[in-house]
Amino acid sequence: MNMKTASRKWLVATASIVVAAVVLGLVLSIHVIHRPLVRVVNTNGQEGPVTVNTPAPVSINVPIYVVGLATLVQKLINAGINQSLIKPVTINELPSLPSNSLVIIDWSVLGPSLVVNKSGVVFVNTNSTVFGLIVLLIERGDFLIIHGNASDVLLIERALALAWSRAYNTSIVAMPVPKYLNGLNYVVAYGNEKALIIGPHTLSSALETTNNLWTPIITKQPSIDPSDDVCEQVIQEYGVPANQPAQVNNAYVIVYGEQTYSDSYGLATVDFCVSWAGIVDTQYNGYSIGYAELYNYIYYEPNSGTYINYLKSFQDAYASYMVYEYENGEISASQLPLDVTYIAGSGGGYYPGYWTSTAGFSPHAQQCSVSGSYTVSFATGFSISATGPSGGITVSNSITQGYSCPQVTLNVVGDGSNSTPIGGAVNTTWIYQPTTTNTDINDLATESEGNTYMGPAYNPQPSAYTIPAGASVDVSVGGCDLIGTEHEHIVYDINWDVWVNSNGAMSSYSNGAYIPPPAYYYNENSWTTNNGFYTTQYCT
Repeated sequence: MNMKTASRKWLVATASIVVAAVVLGLVLSIHVIHRPLVRVVNTNGQEGPVTVNTPAPVSINVPIYVVGLATLVQKLINAGINQSLIKPVTINELPSLPSNSLVIIDWSVLGPSLVVNKSGVVFVNTNSTVFGLIVLLIERGDFLIIHGNASDVLLIERALALAWSRAYNTSIVAMPVPKYLNGLNYVVAYGNEKALIIGPHTLSSALETTNNLWTPIITKQPSIDPSDDVCEQVIQEYGVPANQPAQVNNAYVIVYGEQTYSDSYGLATVDFCVSWAGIVDTQYNGYSIGYAELYNYIYYEPNSGTYINYLKSFQDAYASYMVYEYENGEISASQLPLDVTYIAGSGGGYYPGYWTSTAGFSPHAQQCSVSGSYTVSFATGFSISATGPSGGITVSNSITQGYSCPQVTLNVVGDGSNSTPIGGAVNTTWIYQPTTTNTDINDLATESEGNTYMGPAYNPQPSAYTIPAGASVDVSVGGCDLIGTEHEHIVYDINWDVWVNSNGAMSSYSNGAYIPPPAYYYNENSWTTNNGFYTTQYCT
């Protein structure tokens, strides 16, 4: 780890220090949104309850024991944590908590009893009661987050490392963590077949780390293989932040970030990402165009007694075009599709734009055999075709991932479509129905791509785009009404709100925001929200 670089990071944000003894991977999130009306989002973030360019909120599905002031509890709530999971306790209550707990302690509670300053020399009092308490928490498998100021980082790291070495009777041998842990400036230590992982973060990223490294062990949930999710591959390969634009080659990408929901029936994980060409073709059939590709991913692992009826994914260019018509005054808000909640507003120098989706999509409809498979790619570079003024923009670099679909019926439907001068605008929807494998882990990855409208030829305009996308799973979970079957339907839908400048560069305000599914508005009382997921149960 480059210590100079890390030091600069420590000086610009409040740091949380994270300690864990074992490692696996998983990600979760939470928030609640209600949509009575369409909201227009502008590039100044003035759009009501959702902040533009805010990373997808983080949440945990286990209790969080908090030792500290009410301000620390409020920070957790602001990070999107379900308040019912936050359990304030005193430092004296920590020994009586269950093993394998998630504990957050404010350094102001520990520091005065743990740090000794003798003649200007500062050291950790390893004979103090507080130090013994930290040793105990590590010994019993707790995930420990110490929340403090940037100036306290080195002392906190020293205290945790010493407590870890005492807990496992080992010396400290530290080294930087390899690239595949996303460059979070961790340091690891090894000894007696144990491992310490430690590093400075904001509170939100510390909570994400909790989910990445610890939650699957405690909840006995399997780790999601990030190599199956192309969005996660982009994060690992290029180090892009969650839900913020980043430039990769001459593409601008946004990775929403894996979101996970679990209950007694199973585990669902979704992710979304978009790649936007950083170049503009100023003469395509008399128009200026850009190019964009969307990618969705959904994974579901059923528990015993749960049967997967289908996985579904959609990317809605039709709604994108309808927003364009709405922004131009051609239709009213009541005519917008229900999967439009947050509109990337024009104005402030931006003009309405839209995305088309018929340049290519994957997977195609197929009946998968035992050895059935398909591939999906995600663009990481673009070029302008040399075949003439109507050549358009094409993908020049991409990440490609293969997926198996044993004993699966895979259908693709167009739920709404419009013809435009630069390509078709279709709501492409994939329906994945496993047969003999409906009690196994199943996942579905989808992508579609096409031109983006940027105004007249030779005069590209800064343009605003709204593109809905989403993923869902429907499972059978038992009997109901004597002869019926009980279902659970789990949905995670988003609106991509993207602003692109006339040279193809993406505005930093661009992001994804989760939304209620269209069916929510027909019977709101039948739905519950959790971690940005909307779930409902029904009987057939």
